[in-house]
Amino acid sequence: MIYAAILSSLLALVWVVPAAAQSSAPDAAATCVGSDADSASPEARESACLLELGDRATRKGNALLLKLDNGQTKAYRSNPEACQNDVADKCVTYRLVGYHPSAKRYLLLVAGYEGRECKLVSARDGKATTFLDVPHFAPDGSTFFVNGYDGSYDNWFGIGSVASNPPALVWEMGPNVHQGWNFVRWIDNDQIALRDTAMSESCPDGNCEAVLKRAADGWLLERVPRTSHTK
Repeated sequence: MIYAAILSSLLALVWVVPAAAQSSAPDAAATCVGSDADSASPEARESACLLELGDRATRKGNALLLKLDNGQTKAYRSNPEACQNDVADKCVTYRLVGYHPSAKRYLLLVAGYEGRECKLVSARDGKATTFLDVPHFAPDGSTFFVNGYDGSYDNWFGIGSVASNPPALVWEMGPNVHQGWNFVRWIDNDQIALRDTAMSESCPDGNCEAVLKRAADGWLLERVPRTSHTK
């Protein structure tokens, strides 16, 4: 767990440095700490993370180095040559795309030859938890939504919590065959706007909306009724 003095200094840096950068940078969404990791390209997000996190995160060529609270350094090494040469089993790229203070986790986007996943790496001891894609954290930072596709290319999504160590899914739905639910936004800490982009009998145009709501025994998906316009 990050010590209070370090975290206070870090958060002060976070909110001062990006504010100055946003006035001149074309991609104002490329911020790192506590923000939605899907709002910019991985390269832009990593640049913001390296700036905001200071000496806690550095890149040396293909190596991404994360400083841990126990004094050690966790290294993740990309292999772009394998990707360029179509060596599928060795092709991997690591990008630091976020840091969440409440979860005390670095967010690493891991891209392989096909597909991607996200590692939530503990800033305390370097232990990592892997999810299908990059989580989207609720406004209060305690809950996150994550979706993605499994080995059969079926869509899954779930809700995770940082109350446990390591963070873990507490509810999930899938496989959602012939559905492609994508995150739109957190409406509040208990509701999430989603969109189904897969064309199917239930969603002919591939643009159907739903709200995922917190319920007493989990979460409930409610489709938003389609509006019809008559002349």
